[in-house]
Amino acid sequence: MTLTSQVLAVLQAWLAEAALEESRLVVVTRGAVAAGGEDMVTDPAAAAVWGLVRAAQSENPDRIVLLDTDPTADTAPDTTPDTSPDAVLGAVLACGEPQVAVRGGALLLPRLGRVAGHVTDGPAVFGPEGTVLISGAGSLGALVARHLVTRHGVRSLLLASRSGTDAEGVPEVIAELTEQGATVSAVACDVSDRDQVKALLAAVPQEHRLTGVVHTAGVFDDGLIAALSPERLERVFAPKVDAVRHLDELTRDLDLDAFIVFSSVAGLSGGAGQGSYAAANAFLDGLMASRRAAGLPGLSLAWGLWEESLGMAARLSSVDRARASRGGVRAIAAAEGMALFDAAAGSGQSLLVPIKLDLRGLRADTASGGGVPPLLRGLVRAGRQPARAADTGDGHRRLSARVAGLAAAEQEAFLVDLVRAEAAVVLRFPGRPGLGPGGSVRPGS
Repeated sequence: MTLTSQVLAVLQAWLAEAALEESRLVVVTRGAVAAGGEDMVTDPAAAAVWGLVRAAQSENPDRIVLLDTDPTADTAPDTTPDTSPDAVLGAVLACGEPQVAVRGGALLLPRLGRVAGHVTDGPAVFGPEGTVLISGAGSLGALVARHLVTRHGVRSLLLASRSGTDAEGVPEVIAELTEQGATVSAVACDVSDRDQVKALLAAVPQEHRLTGVVHTAGVFDDGLIAALSPERLERVFAPKVDAVRHLDELTRDLDLDAFIVFSSVAGLSGGAGQGSYAAANAFLDGLMASRRAAGLPGLSLAWGLWEESLGMAARLSSVDRARASRGGVRAIAAAEGMALFDAAAGSGQSLLVPIKLDLRGLRADTASGGGVPPLLRGLVRAGRQPARAADTGDGHRRLSARVAGLAAAEQEAFLVDLVRAEAAVVLRFPGRPGLGPGGSVRPGS
């Protein structure tokens, strides 16, 4: 949380400075996001920074850029293009995208895409052998517990929450699943406390060893970036970041079949007013990618909106729900959610986004002139923008002033990067820092 708090302080100071209103802040990380088809996240703490900054971007459009550099650059062959921040910054700024990852000489952009053809039925990860730990005793924890017993035949469940058997609905779940032949234990345990998690795991009997973890806990503490504080970050981080970090560290030698965490699409979309929540969930996404890269089971499910009676959705206001609806997000019912859970569990992926989108409505909005969030442009093509009259105002003056402030060699490099990035956008190519200014472009490249 230290890194996220430090970046929060920088964001707050920068956004409060009136003299910087016409400037853009570039936040540079390394190995914070999985990109280019690789589950390579070397710095989950920096992944949390991405979640925080994504929320800041939503609240302050066009003022902040996220740039993640290649974590393998130090070991790349000498022939690989220079992907250091200094080398790619011009192209990154010129491409106009708010979030960019540099991998192997290419600029990669975050986009959601369908995975129906890529998620296959893998080996069963839940079964009657062993114990599954479900941390979080809310409605989602109860939903998962019932599903694991009735659908997957799990016979030993350990439910962990701060309230244990006193948590709302837990006695009923225990009674119901016991009647179905399962052994269900509910334990009072603060999973954000490492010592308590260690004691919890040590109490699991060897004859029913721990084989799976499903973490569903979380809390909201909404607030704009300017109103957040390290204390407010800590409150949201405790049941997500701290808890999952302890579970990760203390189960690495247990040969688990499954380690699944319930994250949120807020970590990817960075909803306005959800900076702390987005940061915590982005950390989970990054940590699961790190586990997967290490050969361990790890899956983060970045859920969209659940129906009103489930999970954090029960605490959303009517304004929050209306905002989600305008963004094309529809509520997921319990049965739909568990079907998505099953499809994802054996997928072999580190991050999937179970979300219900009204794509037809989004396309209609786009056709009528509405914009498409960058994250959804892999699903909904942005409409053609009407041609604009030549801009002889502030935009040109800012560009001229910027070029004039550079040395001759830097002017040429900046303008070459600008032209390459604009051409890439027009031709729908990814920006390629290694492509020389004399290169040619062919249809179908």
